[in-house]
Parts: sequence; structure tokens; C-alpha cells
Amino acid sequence: MVCLNQSAFEILKAEIQRRCASSPAGQVQQEIALKRLEKLCSRQGDPLTVEELKDSLDDLFPDFDE
Repeated sequence: MVCLNQSAFEILKAEIQRRCASSPAGQVQQEIALKRLEKLCSRQGDPLTVEELKDSLDDLFPDFDE
């Protein structure tokens, strides 16, 4: 079982793209965040908890909602 399923990835991807759309610097944040999420999609293990997901994106999006 993967840590982040494809459906969750698509939801998170859409939210990240929405947050980064208005800023040129946001493009870099978006690329970094999506690479991290892609790694989680390919990593085997237990599904991520909300806290683990927040930890993986906290440095890029400190106010990322649940």
C-alpha cells in the first residue's frame, strides 16, 4: 500500500496549484511540493496521517488547511 493514494494526490495538487497561481515565486514552491507528494505516492507503507502530511509541506505552506 502506498502512503498517499492518487485521489488524495490530485486533491492536494489542485489546492497547491490554486495557492501558487498568483505568485511567480509560487511556481518554485509548487514544483517542490509536488515532487514531495509524488515521492509519497510511490513510497510503500501505511497511509499518511494528517499530521505527517502537514509536516511534509509545513516549510512551504505553513498555513495549509486540512
